[in-house]
Amino acid sequence: MKKIHQIVFCSLMALLLIGLSLFSRWQNDLRKYHTFNIYFQEEVPKFLDRPFVENFLKQKLGQFPVGAKDSLDLNRVEGLIGAVESVQNAAVYATPEGTLKIFIEERKPYIRVQGSRSYYLDMHSQAFALSKKYTADVPLFFGDLAPELAPEVVAFVEDLQADPFWMGELVGLQKNGQGYTLQLRSFGFDVYFGTATQMNEKTKKIKAFCAYYKLNNPQPDVHKIDLTVAQQVVASVL
Repeated sequence: MKKIHQIVFCSLMALLLIGLSLFSRWQNDLRKYHTFNIYFQEEVPKFLDRPFVENFLKQKLGQFPVGAKDSLDLNRVEGLIGAVESVQNAAVYATPEGTLKIFIEERKPYIRVQGSRSYYLDMHSQAFALSKKYTADVPLFFGDLAPELAPEVVAFVEDLQADPFWMGELVGLQKNGQGYTLQLRSFGFDVYFGTATQMNEKTKKIKAFCAYYKLNNPQPDVHKIDLTVAQQVVASVL
């Protein structure tokens, strides 16, 4: 008889523990993530803003239950935000009070492609959409750019802008076969740079030509110069 009482007691305790566990889970499921604290890496975000992110999450998640706040669900939120084209990285944390803390790093535009469609490329050659909210002052690539060529173009611009001259002067570029034609900020002529070779030599030549050009009064009607000829600059005059 005593053994039966022990079995019954243990069974009742097990049922009680299960009941308490289910009740606790039910209470948690009644709680909702009702607050989003959104932080951007830069103090003033360029492409997104807090209302956009809040509305985006509410639309995608609706009322997101705190009872489902395991890492998989937080990863789901990170994935939703990370899928936004202009987002570089996103990290999401949950507080016991039912708040989602969201940290966002936006992509940094490096080149703007102007072709049959227009978009930005970041330093990693990742494409993302333009924004009505912000226009980046970055070099323009004119023409359609095949995705497999994007890393080459980004690397070329990066190599150019390592020199302060190109950092201040490069406004636009286009690819003609294997070579590049560049547009400058302070001069009205195009610069045929050719391939991404002998970059230091070509940069010295364009600096010397621009210094010479500015000293001439009136300035010659040059519409294009060619940096690919060895030890000289070839100017085409209108």
